[in-house]
Amino acid sequence: MTSLTNLLYTIVCFHLSFLEVTVPVQTNIAQGKPTIQSSTYYNAVSSYAVDGVTGGNYHTDRCAKTYGGDVWWKVDLLHVYNISRITVFKRTDFQGRPDLFKIVGFDLHPTLCPLSSPKVCVNQLGSFTGPSKTVSCEQEVMARYVQVSSSTNIMMCEMQVFGQKIGGCLRNKVQVKEGHKLNDSSITVLRGNSSSLVECSIHCYRLHNCLFFNFNRLTGECQTGSGQETSASSSAADWDFGTIC
Repeated sequence: MTSLTNLLYTIVCFHLSFLEVTVPVQTNIAQGKPTIQSSTYYNAVSSYAVDGVTGGNYHTDRCAKTYGGDVWWKVDLLHVYNISRITVFKRTDFQGRPDLFKIVGFDLHPTLCPLSSPKVCVNQLGSFTGPSKTVSCEQEVMARYVQVSSSTNIMMCEMQVFGQKIGGCLRNKVQVKEGHKLNDSSITVLRGNSSSLVECSIHCYRLHNCLFFNFNRLTGECQTGSGQETSASSSAADWDFGTIC
């Protein structure tokens, strides 16, 4: 990463910090946000846990479900929040085991950013008899990504997350792998070529949902991506792969 890139990101951060205001968020900040899970049982997709339907009937209210052991479910809040509490709605027409859930938060993308480390919100959710349970985080958790993990199945009809949006600029480092490119279904191509790697990276930075970018040094093509779970980049001549962390 060049010193010029560092300087430009510092300038962008400085100006953006005056544009954002920190305000308390009382509504559910997870609803409708992008999700992914380690495996999917039939059509019980991960997004069903943030679709706003809190009913517990698996067949009519739609619930997310994985299969196998050592599984996880994750939501991208699209911004960094101080997470205060979470509410889990379980399946009520069948006995599930949401008490085994561990809930952690990451401020950086856990796959793309090596420096990302989990902050535990709930080490074990604990059993409950009603349709839902609300718990406060055991410690301060500053996170953009909230992940649920379990040694058994995850079956969850809704996950609600509450917290306070953090103002200012938090992402100010660019990691670049020269001669690499990442192919992902979320990639979009910037209209008009970028004049440099720095310009492409700043375009990605200004998009809250942008996690990585590909820049072609010969053509100036700038591709931005927001994939939830990405594979490793592959060798590609004339391309540079960058991540915002």
